[in-house]
Amino acid sequence: MRDEITVVRVSASDVRPLRAEVLRKGLPLSESVYPTDDEEFTTHLAVKVDGVIVAVGTMFPEPRTTGAREQRIRGMAVEASARSRGYGGAILSAFHKIALRDGTDVIWCNARARAVPFYSRHHYFVEGEPFELPNIGRHFVMSRRVRKS
Repeated sequence: MRDEITVVRVSASDVRPLRAEVLRKGLPLSESVYPTDDEEFTTHLAVKVDGVIVAVGTMFPEPRTTGAREQRIRGMAVEASARSRGYGGAILSAFHKIALRDGTDVIWCNARARAVPFYSRHHYFVEGEPFELPNIGRHFVMSRRVRKS
């Protein structure tokens, strides 16, 4: 039986090192700082194994249209040696519960092409055509409905 995965709230400074390592490899740590990181409405989550953070994610309100109740996920990262153990999925599940509690209608993200299968397994759907982010690569907007309209 798989051990229980515990997701905990952490600070922005706690998530940045793993973000940098996984998502901005070789770039300065400052490239892993997001404009909303230190806002009170931003939620940073992590999974720790033996006290070490092995998975992180960040969620904050960012509606794509006026009046929408949407939150955006950014900075999802899992340490290479900890992948395929359910840690990223546990963070997405925790975000879903928070969004449901907060009255959010939709959670969305810009998913790297290689992460599309991961998000799809967690009930996210691709919206529109792929796009390129300079120095990062091909992405897709993906979203998941939290509450029925």
